[in-house]
Amino acid sequence: MMKIVWYGHASFQLNIENKKIIFDPYQKDGYGSSFRYKGNFEDPDIVLISHNHSDHNFRDFKNSPKIIDREGIYDFGEIKIESVKTFHDQEKGKKRGENLIFIVHTEKGKIIHFGDLGHLPSPETFKKLSDPYAIMIPVGGYFTIDHNDAKKIIENISPLFVFPMHYKTEFIDFPIEPVSKFLEDIPNYKIKRKDLFDDSLEELENSIYLLSIA
Repeated sequence: MMKIVWYGHASFQLNIENKKIIFDPYQKDGYGSSFRYKGNFEDPDIVLISHNHSDHNFRDFKNSPKIIDREGIYDFGEIKIESVKTFHDQEKGKKRGENLIFIVHTEKGKIIHFGDLGHLPSPETFKKLSDPYAIMIPVGGYFTIDHNDAKKIIENISPLFVFPMHYKTEFIDFPIEPVSKFLEDIPNYKIKRKDLFDDSLEELENSIYLLSIA
């Protein structure tokens, strides 16, 4: 069984194989009143940080979880986590630095979090990303890939489940686009709105999930 909770922005909690993994938890006060997500994080076992910006890099959990913020391969028994170096912009990091894509290898398949990816992946990286079970992908543009590039990646790697992230909501004033542009013209994917994702309750069909904020 796999569960996914969204805390807003690029932050998700993945519960799988008796592990709680949090992707890109944010600092609630990192951008003042322009960033208003609550950050009701649970204490995780593993924290994955794609890059060191304050809307992605909260670390001060009371239970001292394992934190992964560098490129590499990490073995947790039934779970293996691979972090792949990419960039936060289209100029090889000259504008916004590096970014990590996280590939969580499980019995279900690959679960991929793209962080603040700012460009289309290289052919070599695309091979690593192919045929995932679930992906969490930015769609808001400006700081990351936009809805068009997100669709290109989805067409290339064919995920079963898609969780859009890093888009404009009522809780953020960043100059990014709402998710509505991404949702236009997505053939072969059903759009589902859920409080959280539990794959034991879902049909195995290509789906885009818009989760409520925890």
